[in-house]
Amino acid sequence: MGDPFKPLRRGASGNCRAESRAGGEGRNGAAGLGWAEDALLARRKGHGAKVRLARRLRQETTMSLKWIAQRLHMSSWTYVSNLLNEPPKTHPEAQDVLLLCQ
Repeated sequence: MGDPFKPLRRGASGNCRAESRAGGEGRNGAAGLGWAEDALLARRKGHGAKVRLARRLRQETTMSLKWIAQRLHMSSWTYVSNLLNEPPKTHPEAQDVLLLCQ
């Protein structure tokens, strides 16, 4: 029996199906945002659009936080995890409308 804490081995290409699924959003790091690679590097690591794309990738694919962090140039996977665990930011106007409806 193998070590239960040892990561599972993958093929030479890693998670091919998930990468091809995420390729539309993550290809060249920024295809999902419509940004060029240099624009992606110029943006803050916690830029709202990057966080939204990272959240979408996590919901729609099986890509790891490490993969997302590297592809979107968001520093470490733990930082991405913290960003994704924060509630999505809403506009103050939207909160006012919600209060009126209650």
